[in-house]
Amino acid sequence: MTEISIQRLVKNFGSVKVLRDFNLDVGEGEFISLLGPSGCGKTTTLRCVAGFEYPDEGRILFDGKDMTRLAPERRDVGMVFQSYALFPHLTVRENLAFGLEMRRVGPAETERRVAAVLEMVQLAGMEQRYPRELSGGQQQRVALARALVIEPSVLLLDEPLANLDAGLRGDMRYFIRALQRRVGITSIYVTHDQTEAIVMSDRIVVMFDGGIAQVGTPREIHDRPVSRQVAEFVGRSNFIECTVAAAAGGRLRQVDTTLGSLVASAPRGIETGAPASMMVRPESIVLGAGEGGWNTLPATVTDSTYLGDAIHLDVRLADGRSIRVDTRPDCRAAPGDTVEVSFSPESAWLLA
Repeated sequence: MTEISIQRLVKNFGSVKVLRDFNLDVGEGEFISLLGPSGCGKTTTLRCVAGFEYPDEGRILFDGKDMTRLAPERRDVGMVFQSYALFPHLTVRENLAFGLEMRRVGPAETERRVAAVLEMVQLAGMEQRYPRELSGGQQQRVALARALVIEPSVLLLDEPLANLDAGLRGDMRYFIRALQRRVGITSIYVTHDQTEAIVMSDRIVVMFDGGIAQVGTPREIHDRPVSRQVAEFVGRSNFIECTVAAAAGGRLRQVDTTLGSLVASAPRGIETGAPASMMVRPESIVLGAGEGGWNTLPATVTDSTYLGDAIHLDVRLADGRSIRVDTRPDCRAAPGDTVEVSFSPESAWLLA
């Protein structure tokens, strides 16, 4: 397993600044996702690690060895592309053997590795098929097997699920994550899909405009974003503008809003009297009064949408604002109903 250190990376394409002083350390066997909107620099970062692009400034180290200017074939990385990039005129076996032949691996070892990796990706028995004879999910697994068969020290994946339908994408998320854990290979995964990042990652790197906005575990990124920009990009959020009023015990703070006094969790360093936004996820809001009456608000249901595994409610609060509530699929609240909604102080988060 390999440690990766990306140090002060800068990359420009003409006058366009794509990466700005990018710094990231990836631990041995860690699965890191680069998450962000199109154009934020995540694929360029991956291509610099792979050696397909050279940065204008900064260094890339594998286990302390400088890889910044080495050619891709000298970096010992496996790459899985969004388009799969399989050779259409070669069979599955020939696609997998190609990289080994380029590395002058002997025939017996080639056959052993090809058989082992096909078993690993659950494609044993399909060696003689051509890519056109495979489903999209099977092609994706061949692309993954081709990256793994060379036994690289680092696995890089550039939106490999983007071309799959929604159901298959869900299955492949768990397949890739389980396979990566079994193999134990250090991996960097590029995606703009927040669900993929949350499901698959040890840590997520949220990127905007060529820089890092936040690095953290999926739970940290989702529940404790460092900015409104991160909160809006990862998941759905309701925001209530407020002023920090007083401490309410531990990390909790009392806040003043147009809806009255509420209580929320707060990051360290937030000061009394400071303006803030209180973030509450729709799934954290429940119908009915909160424990002890905390954060309980009268509301009127304005819309209800059945989603299968949940009900999406739009409700209007006393100050006229609308918020979203995601609740159980057996909820019978209908437009026009007067209800109470509540959320725990621990599920509300203050953004300075």
